[in-house]
Amino acid sequence: MIPENKKKLLEHLRNEVDAIDKKIVELLNKRSEKSVSIGNLKIELQMDLYSPERENFIFNNILTPHQQYISGEALQKIYRVIIDESLAVQKKGYKN
Repeated sequence: MIPENKKKLLEHLRNEVDAIDKKIVELLNKRSEKSVSIGNLKIELQMDLYSPERENFIFNNILTPHQQYISGEALQKIYRVIIDESLAVQKKGYKN
């Protein structure tokens, strides 16, 4: 049987993770909003939406010595999805 104080600690930690998850979603939405603005500007400037240079910059920027628990490989997988989604919302040509 699990002691009551350990159950409370587990619940507290899970609540903290849930709050962090909400913040991550908020930040992803803010990032997507900026991506839409960037996409609209690129279209206006008749630029390609996809920029391999920018993608390389992002990947290099996230792989920092400040990483503690998440491997570089995991971060690249996560950001691959984020970058692909950003490009997808840019291609939709949203106006904001």
